[in-house]
Amino acid sequence: MMLNTNRLLIALIVGFAISPFVQAQLKTFKPGDVIKSSEINENFEYLEEQIGSAGDAASAQCSATQDGSNVVISCTDGSSAVVPGYGTVLIIPEGTVGETPDITAIPTGAIVATDANGVLLGEVIDTPHTGFYEILFYIHYGEPHGDVRSSGFLLEIDGRTEWAPTRSTQLHYLSSDCSGQPFAEHSRGLYLDENIYYVRSIQTIGPILTRSRKRGAYMYSSVSGPIFNESGACETGEFVFSGDVLMEYTPAPEILNAAYPVRLEQLP
Repeated sequence: MMLNTNRLLIALIVGFAISPFVQAQLKTFKPGDVIKSSEINENFEYLEEQIGSAGDAASAQCSATQDGSNVVISCTDGSSAVVPGYGTVLIIPEGTVGETPDITAIPTGAIVATDANGVLLGEVIDTPHTGFYEILFYIHYGEPHGDVRSSGFLLEIDGRTEWAPTRSTQLHYLSSDCSGQPFAEHSRGLYLDENIYYVRSIQTIGPILTRSRKRGAYMYSSVSGPIFNESGACETGEFVFSGDVLMEYTPAPEILNAAYPVRLEQLP
């Protein structure tokens, strides 16, 4: 980088030649470095401060001149030195950063869903795709087990709402025609079979031999929106199973009778 004034050259030399302390405070660069203009300015400001504190005599003892890409230093005591040119550094212009925005007025409370009639449906914990909402509900087991949090999907399909499990699960039965007591692999989710909802009980079982199984109803997301799949066909066979004993569950009427469309809002 070419230096334009003797004062600047003297400042650089005095900064390096007179005081080791000054040198320790300066940022140094090598050819090809990408540096900030503020770093160059900080060096200039620091050297000017040090020269000023040393007095005029210090700065008058030596002078510097430009010789091509080198700097030649000549002092009144007859000594001299050459600072060779080491190439250039690239100085990138800097922008400015504004003040930190005030976000204290932005609501950060729970996000809840309400239907078209303004009925509160529950807290929404996820929106995997436009048109359906994962909503919390609680399974009331009573003492000593208390309440367990679970969730289901509220879908909006063809101008209506559907309440569906969040996952696809095989339901197992002791009978050979997928009737009677259902069992399912471990999950805290919601199950649906032929318009009957189930959740897991506090009981587990297995291994047991089941004689039939079927895929429970569930939803999944597609490019065109949510798709609701009804219960699958019954499969007869012999299956070794370990998992949860299911019990019937009746969703809240607000959920079952939710009016389309559903809207979200965030509490303060």
